[in-house]
Amino acid sequence: MKIEVIKDIRMFKDLEIIWYDLYRSGTYSVFQSFTFNYYSWKHYLSLDPNNSLFIIKVFSDSCVSCIFPFYKDNSKNLRFINDKHSDFCEILLKDPINLNDVFSQINNKKYLFLNLKKESHILNNINSINMPYKMINLDQRYSYIEINQGSFPDRMDRYKSKHKTEIRRILKKHHNLDHHIISFKDCVFPRKDILRIREHMISNRMRNKHFLDDWHINLLESLYNSGDLIISQTKSIEILSMCFILRKDNEYLFWMDIFYDIQFINLFNYISFISNISSHCNVLINFGRGDYNYKLLNFNPNIDNLYRLRIFNNRFDYIRSSFIENCMSLFKSLYNKI
Repeated sequence: MKIEVIKDIRMFKDLEIIWYDLYRSGTYSVFQSFTFNYYSWKHYLSLDPNNSLFIIKVFSDSCVSCIFPFYKDNSKNLRFINDKHSDFCEILLKDPINLNDVFSQINNKKYLFLNLKKESHILNNINSINMPYKMINLDQRYSYIEINQGSFPDRMDRYKSKHKTEIRRILKKHHNLDHHIISFKDCVFPRKDILRIREHMISNRMRNKHFLDDWHINLLESLYNSGDLIISQTKSIEILSMCFILRKDNEYLFWMDIFYDIQFINLFNYISFISNISSHCNVLINFGRGDYNYKLLNFNPNIDNLYRLRIFNNRFDYIRSSFIENCMSLFKSLYNKI
């Protein structure tokens, strides 16, 4: 097995066609797309000189059969690009590979993999990696719902009358608002509206001062202009709420929301979008990471787990990481009881 490590952004850009072929060959999310990874590195991670690009290309019969979209952080962990803002992380591959062959050639001492689904290739082949210390922890949960064309919400068996009544109540409450779905095909990226709503949320202490930093808006614009992101928005005289939705085929993922401090305005946007988009075809609506009550109570979605995997080559790093994990778990447990 031959591998090659990409450490330069110019060589990263040259991967676009190969990357796209691998991406379209599997059931990946937009978080595995070239656009998301390239512009996450360009707009965000490359700004920190302590980060270094570390994309692994695996060759089979002179063709690239697998890509590991990695970088190395300031603690020398090898990890997925922009994993903190990716709901799902995964490698791209055409054919099964021996992970140990790849990891032994890299010979890195520490790995940190966040937001892995239970079907993740790395998670399902963890035993093939010949490194002595491994930790798998439950990370977060994510939720999703499949909707048949024209069935939302009245003809969905999973919804009891209380769900349907609540959805109708929210729609009625904001019946005077307009709802639109925009894409790069019909509108330029609405940067001014985004900045205005962001400042409203920060000034009203709905979010902290670091919310939706400029790099994040630049990434949104790149995804929007590539067609990977659409925007669901509600409007009166001006735009009052926006949902940034990642799209691949008939799957739509609610990634981020910005909105004025108006009761149920964000839920109204969600409901209006789902009603609109599911009226045309069968869809899969992914609510992404976080089992927030407003998602669970109003949409009754399916819930699944995400996992965090750490791999170490020495006992000291393993013990230190275990200690930190236990302290964080204890802190969260105490905080939730307050």
